[in-house]
Amino acid sequence: MNLTKKLELMQDMTESEKTISHFILDQGMEVLSLSVKDLAKATYTSPATVVRLTKKLGLDGYNDFKIKYSAELQSTLHTSGVDVNFPFTEYDSAQQVVHQMATMTKEVIDDTLQLIDYVQLDRAVKLILQAECIDIYGVGNTISAALTFQHELTRIGRNVNMRLMAGEQHFLAQTSNPKHVAVVISYSGETSEVIRTARILSASHTPIIAITSIGDNRLSRLATVTLNVSSREKLYKKIAPFASTISINYMLNLLFSLTFKNDYDVNLDWKLRFDRMTDNRAPQSSPIIEDNH
Repeated sequence: MNLTKKLELMQDMTESEKTISHFILDQGMEVLSLSVKDLAKATYTSPATVVRLTKKLGLDGYNDFKIKYSAELQSTLHTSGVDVNFPFTEYDSAQQVVHQMATMTKEVIDDTLQLIDYVQLDRAVKLILQAECIDIYGVGNTISAALTFQHELTRIGRNVNMRLMAGEQHFLAQTSNPKHVAVVISYSGETSEVIRTARILSASHTPIIAITSIGDNRLSRLATVTLNVSSREKLYKKIAPFASTISINYMLNLLFSLTFKNDYDVNLDWKLRFDRMTDNRAPQSSPIIEDNH
């Protein structure tokens, strides 16, 4: 997990440490020009408190923090012409918003593409192909992407389970076994409900495919396979989860496509027969009308 997300998610902080954390997240690059005494003065804390916070982040001290935080911020600047957290402002025209959103979408896909570990991706697809049942887990913003993934897999004859009501994912996990595969989605990799579910799955020896942000987090440690998504989006300070949703959707589309490709003709036949039996749409005049004869 990168430093920004650690600062956003860390639970065991004192009030003074929270003040420093919020200041760092708000100021960004400006923090790098401050000495430890300057940062302590700006946050009405002490140099010892600043150093203690950096130790909690797993660093050797404030100088180590500045080096690593600078590298993290520089990486973000070099990979993006658009701030994924605030891709537009209230002063932008409609045309500017349209352009910025299109640019951001392309950049997020490119980010995700650069993160793909083909060995891990191949392992994930094999786990899906071998499983008697595919169970999907996620909460909040990941639900819409997960439902689309479930819908796609079901239409090629795969046995897919997902639960939406609070607490029911834990019950689903308790019925799992090594013949299942669990696709667990969490951008932060630290969501309490998701981690509890992942621990249940791990105890039942169910293979876990984790879709999460880069870096160290609890979900990736519990996973059999980890697939990373673009991680430039902040957890809280943003307009909407634009980037994480785009990246997660792309990763799930890859899993579906590679699963489909494994038995292309059979899957295509199954999908077309399913669609013709269940889809009763009949537009009178449209370029999307197909000749089924």
